[in-house]
Amino acid sequence: MTKLLVVVGATGGQGGSVLATLLGNTEWRLRGITRDLNGAEAKRLTAQGVEMVAADLDDYSSVQAAFAGANAIFAVTNYPGLLSKIGVIEEARVREQGQGTNMARAASEVPELDHYIWSTLPDSEAISGKEWYIPHFCGKGRVDAYIKNELPGLFSKTTRLTLPLYGDNFQYPVVTPRPIKSTSKYVHLVPWSPQCPVTLVGSHKDNVGPVVQAILQQGPAKLGSRHVVAAVEETTAAGMLQMWSEATGEDAIHVQISMEDYEKLWPVWATEMAAMYMWWQHEGKALWALRDEKVVTIEDLGLNPRELVSTKQAMLTRDWDALC
Repeated sequence: MTKLLVVVGATGGQGGSVLATLLGNTEWRLRGITRDLNGAEAKRLTAQGVEMVAADLDDYSSVQAAFAGANAIFAVTNYPGLLSKIGVIEEARVREQGQGTNMARAASEVPELDHYIWSTLPDSEAISGKEWYIPHFCGKGRVDAYIKNELPGLFSKTTRLTLPLYGDNFQYPVVTPRPIKSTSKYVHLVPWSPQCPVTLVGSHKDNVGPVVQAILQQGPAKLGSRHVVAAVEETTAAGMLQMWSEATGEDAIHVQISMEDYEKLWPVWATEMAAMYMWWQHEGKALWALRDEKVVTIEDLGLNPRELVSTKQAMLTRDWDALC
């Protein structure tokens, strides 16, 4: 008998990768959750055999209905989308945390549920102190704590999945390399050091699916209450910029500017993005889990990082001049 896997964010990068990987797997029947059933991607997934369901993550009863009968759930939130819509960092954090809490509560009430996979990030404030409050990290991290402390039954079935920095992270305007026509070079204007440590997941649109499939194969007996960190590559800020140069064939220079000037260029988004990099620079490593937590690696899942889609390959999929 096939089992039901419910995938939140079915038309997005993470959820879409999960569905693309599991399509055709006879062990699983797939249900995708989206906000708009009339969108082109939702219609494409329906045509491929995915049961597409509309749900509003802010509406608890809507999430309950979408999760009904699930044997496994992949849950994710979209902080960048919320911040773009709301425009206020703290409001976006509260909204995202509420969505994560709604999904966890609803999942805890599904009698058939065996495995809950929650795409999360570490609580930087809990790890390094109040001065290192990163909203899009702390909101998800507080959902982790809620599941552990308030929903112990669900926690025993939960695998936390942390995806390090996306390989195409430079798509965000605050970090997109910019052309300087008079020099025929691109400049990366940011307040962190070129030596800032960076850990990458490579192409999240390709790699999340195989990682989730491996988690499902090992199951909650092995991975319940565990934390998977899907680290594919480790480098520095300068190393990531070099990857971009090699992928695009363009000469790029890291130019470190003040935080004040960075925030003048990109209000709101600059503050949020810089906090993440500056935290890693402060710690001397790109932290993706609680300091002393023993995490499950992708190698532990039986995956080979070299066989996943690299950061450089992810960068090749973008028209960078169109983003500038």
